[in-house]
Amino acid sequence: MLRKALIFFVMVAALVVSVQALGLSNLNFGDVEQGYNSTQTLTLVTSPQDFDNHFVIEIGGEMQNWISVSPGDFDLPKGTSRDLTVTLAVPHDAPLGAKTATITAVGKNTAPSAGGTPGGATVGYAVAAKSVVLANVLKPGATAAIEITKVDTPQAIKPGDDVKFTISARNTGNIPATGQFSVAIFKDGTAIATIPGVPVEFALNAEQTVKLYWDTGGQPEGTYTAVVSVTPSSSGKDVKVRKASYPPITLQLGGIVQEAPASTQPENNLLIIIGGVCLVIVIGLVFFVLKKRKSP
Repeated sequence: MLRKALIFFVMVAALVVSVQALGLSNLNFGDVEQGYNSTQTLTLVTSPQDFDNHFVIEIGGEMQNWISVSPGDFDLPKGTSRDLTVTLAVPHDAPLGAKTATITAVGKNTAPSAGGTPGGATVGYAVAAKSVVLANVLKPGATAAIEITKVDTPQAIKPGDDVKFTISARNTGNIPATGQFSVAIFKDGTAIATIPGVPVEFALNAEQTVKLYWDTGGQPEGTYTAVVSVTPSSSGKDVKVRKASYPPITLQLGGIVQEAPASTQPENNLLIIIGGVCLVIVIGLVFFVLKKRKSP
């Protein structure tokens, strides 16, 4: 009986710890007009401690019929990621105001038992990751809008290095626009530098890459935060302008750090704690069994 309980706790602990890296980020399309179409990229991430799986995409919420995701189902080996293209097509008669939807990647294989394969003998555990999608529906009109889709930059920096920010952006408005990009650098919540860029022209639906540089010379070692933003403009009259910024990026200047991508999925701290508790229970059971066997 104790041996079965021990095996069960080991399997549960392994599952709890492994699933922490499975995740989808949320999407915010911001202000969208009736009849407006837009696409964004959503990434599903797994860790090497997960298991090979087949995922099926499920869409829910009040924007369910406005959203499509490609691919809709796919195989994903453990320790890899998959980019999904999310298209939002707002009907011309869509109700105005804030709207929400959900995109869920559901794993169709259940966790394997020790030595087994996914979908075989299990302890009854399957995985899923959910993304919340937000949008605010407005009436049509001229809109200058540029979206920052990606920022590539090293997070481990040597003192005195020039830090390059490679910014990918696209025109998501309904008119040509000019983008004024900038990077604000913060330390301990205080702005210490602002790096402006030259104006960049965006044709309708155009994509551009912008590079900005931060000279770290004279800066003390420590942790910094970079905020990349863009302010669009247009020569037209009565143009609505939508500013945009990228999620803050943490930079480590000096010290020993592990290189990591600029954009990562957040870990689930609660699951880490639960995994730790389960491991403690398992260790306690092992000592109990060994001690009982040694007892006369």
